[in-house]
Amino acid sequence: MKFKLICAFVLWVLCNTYLPAQNRLHTIQSYRGSVDGSLLLPSTLNMGQNKWQLSSSGQYWFGNSFISNKGIYQFFDKSADILRPDFNRAIDNLKVSNVFGTGVEAHTGVAFQVPIYHNNVNFSIGWAEHLGMNWNFSRNMLSLLWKGNKQWAGEKVRLTPFAVNAVWYREYYVGSAMEVFRKKDLFVRAGARMKFLQGIGGFHMPKANIDMTTAEDGQYLLFEYDYDLRYAVNTKKVPAFNPSGGGSAVDLGLTVGFLKKFQVDMSLVDLGGINFKTNASVVSKTSSFRYEGLDVNQLVGVSSTIYLDSLYKALGFDAPKPGAFRMNLGSRFILQGMYSLGQQTDLKDKGRVFFTYIQGFREMPFATRRPYFGMGYSKAVFKWLEFGSNLGYGGFNRYAFGMLLGLKLGRTQMSLSSENILGAFIPGMGSGLDFGGNLIYNFGRYKH
Repeated sequence: MKFKLICAFVLWVLCNTYLPAQNRLHTIQSYRGSVDGSLLLPSTLNMGQNKWQLSSSGQYWFGNSFISNKGIYQFFDKSADILRPDFNRAIDNLKVSNVFGTGVEAHTGVAFQVPIYHNNVNFSIGWAEHLGMNWNFSRNMLSLLWKGNKQWAGEKVRLTPFAVNAVWYREYYVGSAMEVFRKKDLFVRAGARMKFLQGIGGFHMPKANIDMTTAEDGQYLLFEYDYDLRYAVNTKKVPAFNPSGGGSAVDLGLTVGFLKKFQVDMSLVDLGGINFKTNASVVSKTSSFRYEGLDVNQLVGVSSTIYLDSLYKALGFDAPKPGAFRMNLGSRFILQGMYSLGQQTDLKDKGRVFFTYIQGFREMPFATRRPYFGMGYSKAVFKWLEFGSNLGYGGFNRYAFGMLLGLKLGRTQMSLSSENILGAFIPGMGSGLDFGGNLIYNFGRYKH
């Protein structure tokens, strides 16, 4: 028993260290009830007969709504003769608002179950690291960067939205889930999770409105702007252990089930934010600026310590000033329906079908206002092999297709998955890519 426990612990550490999918779809579908599976749906935490569980996972993802992976590859391929027309076509097909996102997440958690008044109450505690970025931009801004401003000679154009939000933060959480109502074949579960946050660094643009007018003869550019840029950069040698701010957040969830075949899960996650106070700066102004060229004499002879301040002044911007600020997390609403294709006695024989809707409330790291619609399938092919697949549209990607392969070795479960591997095999259709893995170890069982 000790040997198995030591092996499981070693695998658990390795998984957490070396396995770096935005929505954890495969985990919440194939490993319902686990700590990882409940990170986006808190009410689904349900360990069954297990007393304890160790869980660890990691994932990396990127996605965008405007260009395929093929176009991205060509952008870095200098020998591609069709780069420019393809990229021009991609810009012409852009919408008013477009989004690019990327992120890395790692999680380690422990769950345990306690019978209280004939009701099994599940508790969880854990730690997670999040590093992500959201870039929301307009078609006009990307067209300006790629084609220049001559296309709008004599015109006034709006360049917004153009906002970059990035954050590196750590969370420590405590959570609980339990059944709150049951009548015959109908039951209701509720779950909640409280998070305590440490902000390592952040870059936040809550307001960035820019209009540009190009003179007909090209002699000047007139920028009219209303911007608010905030950032916190830790100058310590080891920033991971020297946070620049703190905060809190909460996740709330509700599950309704009927006949062990139908379940509907709802949740609100990441309701909260981080208050950055250490090494925090703010640049904010509403004004206009006429640009007739940059006088490099304004930058000659200045030291590196005041170079940025001089550059801000030369371009008409105010220099950053020390100032604390709050950065909200990427709050999301999640709705998922599950239908089991099997009977009550063989729920995993024919698999389960899932329908998922995810809606972000703001353009922030790990969240976007572009809604996501997805359909998934999960099935235990053998007692030791788990298979999952998903199809999706929206969110940080145009289209998504992914798969999961999982192994069950006694009380240990492990898997490798991708919510969007489409871009690796069909670059012309895929607009992102992600990889993830998780490891779960259960020990201790109730006899009832």
